[in-house]
Amino acid sequence: MPTMTNVTKALAEVSLGGKDKVCVVVGGTTGIGAAIARQFAKLGCSFILVLGRNAERGKAVCAEIERLWLRVGQDGSQGGVYRL
Repeated sequence: MPTMTNVTKALAEVSLGGKDKVCVVVGGTTGIGAAIARQFAKLGCSFILVLGRNAERGKAVCAEIERLWLRVGQDGSQGGVYRL
């Protein structure tokens, strides 16, 4: 069974350089899905769509992703977090 350390290492090898990279994370409002969505933000993915069953948790994950983008130097002009 993969651990978060293994997942983080595997995701670090994914090339997300440049703009217009899109990531869809199903089940991204909690647990491993939310951690993967945050990791994609840290790796520089321009657009992240977080899907889940709980709207409030989804809003919290999206807000955290926005903060991560600010830390890695993305200003939102290349992409953004969209709450549906």
